[in-house]
Amino acid sequence: MQPASEDNYVFSKAMWRKTAVIVSVLLTMIYVSAIAMAHASPQQVIRGTVLAVSNDVLTVKSDMGGIVQVPVDPATEIQKLPVGSTDLKGAATATFSDISVGDRILISTNITDSGTAVARIAYLMKAGDIDQKNVAEQLAWKKNGVGGLVHSINPAANTVTISVVSAAGTTNVIIQATDKTQLMRYAPDSVRFADAKPGSLAQIQVGDQLNARGERSPDGAAVTADKIIAGSFRNISGQVIRIDVPNDTLTVKDLATKAIVTIALTTNTDMHKLTPAVAAKFAARLKGDREATPAAGQGGGQDDGGRSSSSDLTQIISSMPAVTLAQLKPGDALIIAATASTKPNSVTAIMLLGGVEPILTAAPVDSSMVLAPWSLSSGAASQ
Repeated sequence: MQPASEDNYVFSKAMWRKTAVIVSVLLTMIYVSAIAMAHASPQQVIRGTVLAVSNDVLTVKSDMGGIVQVPVDPATEIQKLPVGSTDLKGAATATFSDISVGDRILISTNITDSGTAVARIAYLMKAGDIDQKNVAEQLAWKKNGVGGLVHSINPAANTVTISVVSAAGTTNVIIQATDKTQLMRYAPDSVRFADAKPGSLAQIQVGDQLNARGERSPDGAAVTADKIIAGSFRNISGQVIRIDVPNDTLTVKDLATKAIVTIALTTNTDMHKLTPAVAAKFAARLKGDREATPAAGQGGGQDDGGRSSSSDLTQIISSMPAVTLAQLKPGDALIIAATASTKPNSVTAIMLLGGVEPILTAAPVDSSMVLAPWSLSSGAASQ
């Protein structure tokens, strides 16, 4: 098997911190249902997160952008939905006092003659319930999840073979899709679960990052998936040219293509810096020293940087010191995992890793080994 190119690898921690996919599906369903139930009077539908509750007014941060204040009157119907519900019949009657800051809400409003939007019906999903559901989802992915690069696809058998990279090496795992498999695909410019759309096996391409959750075979060589999420991502090894702190962007020169790329950062971008000792270990591994990185089964050990060793290299990186955009400077070498943007010279960073000079010195800029150990393969199962 030929090694995949470095542009195919991507970090995963940001991916699995987002709102559980079931929440997005549910809210979409509510949106459609609310429209279907609309009266003939002019209406507006508002979906978002509750920022404040006071004086019979809900302040909502809209998913469409902006902050909206919606009056609630005695005629407003408020319904509470359990997380995971797929039927509005499962809603229970609630009151205005049940709404709290942080709750997810969808409001169908009536527009009065004066032009004011007054809440007619509000569907409520409690923040605490969402958090519990997300924790359960994360535990399920940790126990039964696997991820890596798509190596091959067999449409006739409804299977995808992925290359799973760990400190112990690379193995192939067959992902079996069935009629019950929920398959999602990330949007081209987003790693938010909320932005992912229903997908199909036909959309998956060799080189995509893919995570699957389901029943593993006894030998771990196959997974019958109940959930699959896939997407195309890009990695950049580059040198900082400019830093724009106010606009949360930086400009780098891609060492492989020599192109100048603008990197946008978000609040969900993970930014870390390798300690010199850890960077030296990774560099030594790239030069052929297989003992340089923590091996599987050394979970209780310590590396030279004083950090806990782990067979999960994603966890090693996540344990490194955080870094801010303001702490970077022109000339710094970075490895950046980003969305596969429709604009090749403008991407959004998923993870940014500094302190990588020894790594880039040890391996050619076009080597797939640079980012191979830090692919999605171990991250999805560890969140």
